[in-house]
Amino acid sequence: MSTRIPTSRRRMQGKSNHLSNFNSPSQLAQKKQTTRILDAKYIIQIGEDDMEDIKSGHEAWKAAHSHLEENPKNPGLDLCQINPTTFPLGLFGEHLRAQSKLLHEKHSSAILIVRGFNFQPYSARDKLAIHAGISSWIGSERAVQNGDLSKDKNVAAHVIDMNIEKIHAEEPEKFVATANMTVSMPFHSDSGDIISLHYRHLAQTGGELFTASNEEIYQRMKKNFPNDLKVLEEEWEWHMPGNLDEVIKRPLIHSANDGNGEVRHIIQSERRPFFGHPQCRRPSHLKLISHEQEAALERIKWVAQSVCIKIPIQDDDIIFIHNLSNLHARSAFSDAGKNNNLQRHVVRMVVRDPDNSWSLPKGLVEQHWSMFERVSADEQTFSVHPVAMDAGMQHG
Repeated sequence: MSTRIPTSRRRMQGKSNHLSNFNSPSQLAQKKQTTRILDAKYIIQIGEDDMEDIKSGHEAWKAAHSHLEENPKNPGLDLCQINPTTFPLGLFGEHLRAQSKLLHEKHSSAILIVRGFNFQPYSARDKLAIHAGISSWIGSERAVQNGDLSKDKNVAAHVIDMNIEKIHAEEPEKFVATANMTVSMPFHSDSGDIISLHYRHLAQTGGELFTASNEEIYQRMKKNFPNDLKVLEEEWEWHMPGNLDEVIKRPLIHSANDGNGEVRHIIQSERRPFFGHPQCRRPSHLKLISHEQEAALERIKWVAQSVCIKIPIQDDDIIFIHNLSNLHARSAFSDAGKNNNLQRHVVRMVVRDPDNSWSLPKGLVEQHWSMFERVSADEQTFSVHPVAMDAGMQHG
């Protein structure tokens, strides 16, 4: 039986038959009767020695920096100090550095799972510290996930069901991203280099994670759908509220050098910058995207479905996805009947490895500077517990 891949409802911009000749997702995937599963070689199973390295690294960081937790200007200043020097991981750290190099290479899956560390005995703050410590060995630079104009400079986003009705009844101005709802999320990109996801608790049902290789998508579209590819390589008007440049012009598909002389294709595909959000509506002075553009967006989603792999997830996994190499998607989920303390809870950080990162195309340089370099490490904040953001105040 095929695994159901998440899709989204299209927002029509007037009557159009531009999609009438689209192949259905099942037709696109007719040679792939079941979704592929990530190869086990991309899973690091933590052993006893690795466990001791992590515990020792955590203790070393805590002994040297716990006094900064009470800093009145930034209560997360102790967490800001986490890097490979302050959170030493011994041989396990060396192994992670080698894996980071592989994560950036053309012929890898660009996905890595670190599995087997028991986070459950630790406090919420220490869970965040250990997640940040391990992630720093994959990428030592952390990205701010709020938009440029936000007061917060948060580097840790909590992905849970935030109960949109309750939040809006109490704080109507708060922004609830689609990730913080129980609905499915079709294939899309985030902003930044590497997404680091700590799965604290899985959902009772659903919440499956899928990835699709940008290179596979590009090559299939080049062969079968060249007209759509041409549209995606043209400049689009992106609405990015909460940022210094609220409207930017750039394509959805870019070419980049990965540092090894290989040309890579980066797909930056999202829906909110083009269709808006109830709390971040696309301004009326921006023209609606064309039917050809809308059709090309749908084509990305459907081609991604035909080449995707399913990521096997367990509680306490940390999953690294090279965001410039892959799109990702999530199925709808439900926590009905689960204790609130055990509801689906994922913590997302975005990191960059300066030793192995790709040379970025012009269209992405400014955004990456804003996320990784605009704010110093000491100015960054860590949300220890889930918080909703002001409307529009986020990157991507």
